[in-house]
Amino acid sequence: MPRESKSNPAPRSVDSPVLFVHIPKTAGTAMFSIAASIHGRIPGIVDPRIFHIPLDWNGADDDPDVVAAVRSRNASSLRYSSGHCSIRFRDHLSPDTRVITMLRDPVQRVRSAYANLRRDPNNGYHEIAIRSTLEEILEARSLPEIDNGQVRRLAGVQPDAGPTDRSHLDLAIRNIDEEITAVGFTERFDESFQIFRTELGWPRRGYMPWNVAPKKDRTSRPTSELIAMIAERNAFDIELHAHATRRFDARIAELGSVFEVELERNRRFNRNWYRHWNRFGVVPFRTVKRRITSIRRRIASAKST
Repeated sequence: MPRESKSNPAPRSVDSPVLFVHIPKTAGTAMFSIAASIHGRIPGIVDPRIFHIPLDWNGADDDPDVVAAVRSRNASSLRYSSGHCSIRFRDHLSPDTRVITMLRDPVQRVRSAYANLRRDPNNGYHEIAIRSTLEEILEARSLPEIDNGQVRRLAGVQPDAGPTDRSHLDLAIRNIDEEITAVGFTERFDESFQIFRTELGWPRRGYMPWNVAPKKDRTSRPTSELIAMIAERNAFDIELHAHATRRFDARIAELGSVFEVELERNRRFNRNWYRHWNRFGVVPFRTVKRRITSIRRRIASAKST
């Protein structure tokens, strides 16, 4: 069966299988929580048709263990798959799978990604991040995820493929234009969710920030020299982001007042939903992880003394 294209879209239905290409540090955890609830997850239960792809940031789409995991879940029955994969991962799924993704301002994403890598000892790039400054990594191009990482994911370039070139950017743009059903933006999350609702037939859902970086990582100010270096090393990502933004804005303009009305309804619904859950102490996942880690460290320290 041929892949769906923008020129020949399939009927919009929440039942159509979806692959979310989760580019690290683009609010993908928040989007997974929304989409998983739409496609079958309820508190305490995860529908077997929802598949969280077990790939680290440096994992390849064809990793044998991951491919085996897909096969064990019966790819044709999966309704929603998400993970730190590239668009190539769609080859392991049902032929009618739709692809969505989120992008982020490349300079902000690189800074956030580097900080995350230094915090997370379980990430495959952690050792590189803790022994090198961001400037050193950018200069040596030693960490693919912060060297046009968004182009890599949307062009299907694997982590060990070396530097990107303009052919990869062209392929990523073509995939956005012809293969990807919808692209959202971290910095425009509300609008992005409404675009996904429009293109995928999703119902309205509430959401909150998830896996948010610590405040100190978000408030530190980079030098102008570092910003310029990030931009130079991620020039293709900047072009990709600009192209996707133009398409995004054009689609919103095409939808007109209907989009704006639904967007405001979403925001009002979400404000009420968020206030409701905050009453019960529901907090973002990153906060929970930090609290657990802090408790474990205190217990370990007490035992050692």
